[in-house]
Amino acid sequence: MDGTANKRAAAASMKPPGYLPEHRWVVEEQAIGVRPEDVGEPAGVPVSNSGLAFAANGDLLMAVNVVDRSRAHGPAPVGSPRMVLLRSADRSRTWSRQGVLDLKAAVAGQEAFETFDCPTFVGLLRTQSGRLVGFLNAIDHQYHVEKYPRADDPFYIDGGHNVRYDAHRSAQCAVYSDDEGKTWKLAPMDISPFHSIIMTDMLGNIFQASDGTLVAPIMGNLNQAELDSCTLSTGVVRSHDDGLTWGDASVVVRAQPGSGLWHNETAIRELPNGRWLALMRINDLNIENLPLWGARSTSEDQGRTWSYPVRNRFTIAEPGVALLSDGAVIVLGGTAGGGVKAHVTSEGILKLQTVRPEDNEESGRSRTQPYHVSYDDGFTWSYWGVFYRTDAGSPEHIGSFNILPLDDEAAVAVYHCGIDTETARKQGGYGPMVIGASWFRKVPADDPKTVGLGYPDWLEELLLDRTIAEAEKIVTFPDAWHFRFDADDQGLEEGWQKQTSFEGWDRMRIDSCGLGTKHPTQHFPSRDQAPEPRLQHLDIPWYATSFEMPETGGIPLLILFCGVDGFCDVFVDGRRAGGQDLSQFITKQRPFVILLADGLSAGRHTLIVRLRKEYPLSAGIFKPVYIVAKADVPLPPNAIGSAGGSVR
Repeated sequence: MDGTANKRAAAASMKPPGYLPEHRWVVEEQAIGVRPEDVGEPAGVPVSNSGLAFAANGDLLMAVNVVDRSRAHGPAPVGSPRMVLLRSADRSRTWSRQGVLDLKAAVAGQEAFETFDCPTFVGLLRTQSGRLVGFLNAIDHQYHVEKYPRADDPFYIDGGHNVRYDAHRSAQCAVYSDDEGKTWKLAPMDISPFHSIIMTDMLGNIFQASDGTLVAPIMGNLNQAELDSCTLSTGVVRSHDDGLTWGDASVVVRAQPGSGLWHNETAIRELPNGRWLALMRINDLNIENLPLWGARSTSEDQGRTWSYPVRNRFTIAEPGVALLSDGAVIVLGGTAGGGVKAHVTSEGILKLQTVRPEDNEESGRSRTQPYHVSYDDGFTWSYWGVFYRTDAGSPEHIGSFNILPLDDEAAVAVYHCGIDTETARKQGGYGPMVIGASWFRKVPADDPKTVGLGYPDWLEELLLDRTIAEAEKIVTFPDAWHFRFDADDQGLEEGWQKQTSFEGWDRMRIDSCGLGTKHPTQHFPSRDQAPEPRLQHLDIPWYATSFEMPETGGIPLLILFCGVDGFCDVFVDGRRAGGQDLSQFITKQRPFVILLADGLSAGRHTLIVRLRKEYPLSAGIFKPVYIVAKADVPLPPNAIGSAGGSVR
């Protein structure tokens, strides 16, 4: 099947945006899955999950890394109790230690794994044949820790200095086991075209494609320019022989040195329609404090080429991704309680700033870790829920997510949970960590457990858009309106809203952003550029039109505005019927309505709209406007504009 046919097949199989089945996935139960004592370690020693898979008999297996801080920054030979394999016979509620991951024989002769600091097991997958596969990753901390005052290094910030990870001083290898993890063998790996890679953030994201190919996400350097700029490209490495050898690597996102964008921590899954979906973290160095974003990319040719990453409306970090029994994609991982906030200074400069986890400790806020559910291959996200909530003021950190569907009704998620403090980070990691477990359950949509679910604004907008498209239009307003600027903001005082003749007004179309070609003060300042003095006050645009209203018997009506950029006041026959006062940064994306509770009499009427914005960009109407019967439009709560009184 060629690329075009693949795209058509994928599109035909997707649910429509905003699709919601008659059930929801909710977090039903949470527990502490593994404590250090459960893996034979002293209390307080950090433990972290690194992979989750089924055992041959249906039990669960989990690979666990134990961080021995007493041996940090020194030789750490493979085979110590820091890598263990656990087993659960009760769907992750309790775990027992099956044994140490004995990898000495597998990596014999691999010098890096005898000398590098803290090698860790990364990823765990049971293939269709029953084989267990995974990877080892080791980094020479003594070599790659450099403190120097560079603000553009994407990896780490510590007291104003950065810590650079040099991928050339890391080592990886693939391993496999045919006896349920008792013994392991080395699997040769060719990483070309990458010069070097690291796999520390791969976690449980190895998967097996429908043709049997094993696929693991990687990140690393393709050339010296990437290494010199401390940026990484992301990609995948494949095994076509059930984990015996690895190679055939390809690029997902190529680094752009100097762009300030760093794509990393990628989770990839093959969807039922054959499309591959990648969900990834983005560190944006163009904004203070390394904010995190989330992005998605798709491939129609089994990961050989990828679409340009498009940002989601939520953050992603150390993600766990799974395909659930109803076809949903679920993603877990992000900045709980963090993110990016924006404000405009008194000088008119737009400032973006990161909300960091430690800010929650200082402010006494709690943090929530969300999960998101999609039914259209990750293009839109139908709802979200709270997976984990910290205590108020806690600097607690959770991450390293693995999600494994158990059956048609449930999935289990495991994660590490630790204290995120400055002291712990200076030691090279997080504070005391345990491994938690939570269960997703499929419940009816009206189950009380669904009360806390969130539905994004765009879903209401989408439903309203669909309703608008289907509603019978009593009046469809023209694409061209009368138009004039109010340079001195005297229009209200001079009674422009009461005019019935618009002789001398200009004309302006509302089916495109035509305002930008006429606005005398249109200006698009950068983050660090203050507006010119003449732009501190923006001319106020007015739109006006006349229309014939048919007889409707006095039924309640709605004026539907499909897209208005800016605050607005809406006047019908000279009287204010309502307005729209949502934030100027979201109005152009959100349809809204003006309620005419008493309807309108038959005959000639005028509709006049006055717009304004606080930030120096042009405001305007740029999508259609209609009048419909209120009964035809079931309204979301935030769709009705502010009231303005009765109009007849």
